[in-house]
Amino acid sequence: MKAAKSLLVAPGLLLGLVVAPQASATGAGSTAESAEAAVAACSAKAFPRGAAAKLDKPAKGAAAAVPGVTLRYMPKGFTHGKASWTKAAGVKTYGYTWKGGDKNTHSRRDADTDRDLWVRVICWPGGKKLTDLRRLPVTAGKFTKNSGYITIGKQKVAVTETSGALGVGRMVGWVARPGVIVTVKASGSLARELPHIVQSVRVS
Repeated sequence: MKAAKSLLVAPGLLLGLVVAPQASATGAGSTAESAEAAVAACSAKAFPRGAAAKLDKPAKGAAAAVPGVTLRYMPKGFTHGKASWTKAAGVKTYGYTWKGGDKNTHSRRDADTDRDLWVRVICWPGGKKLTDLRRLPVTAGKFTKNSGYITIGKQKVAVTETSGALGVGRMVGWVARPGVIVTVKASGSLARELPHIVQSVRVS
């Protein structure tokens, strides 16, 4: 990383570090209970009263807009992230998006408009293991039975190629803990940086 970019990385952060290890279940009952508890916890923390989409700087670890997620590696050019929250059918999501050419989230307006990044946390009791990502109850950014699996660092993640409304790129996802799913979608131009991005995500 160049000197300017390294300022965004917390001391001691190693790119090979496991960021969000998949929790193992000790039993069906305890897993269900922990998933429910995780959803309640992440919902309460990430959904402030009267929340509306706004800008923040999660890369600096001061995510005032969405306190439940931070990002410690930021691709060059991206600045503020646009925060968002959704609630539907018992599933809550929150996260950030960045878009090339958007003066609010990118430092250069003449940047490649196809360059984008989306980091999302999904609070869903049904998400207990990696294969559960194939049935995420969301309308956008889904995995399918044809989605594959790769390992980033020591973290196994589901992976799928994206197109259409999401744009051409790649999306990965993992279980941060039972009931809490993280997905990261990056445009094709950010493919080489995707491992760094994934390993820098912090979910509390």
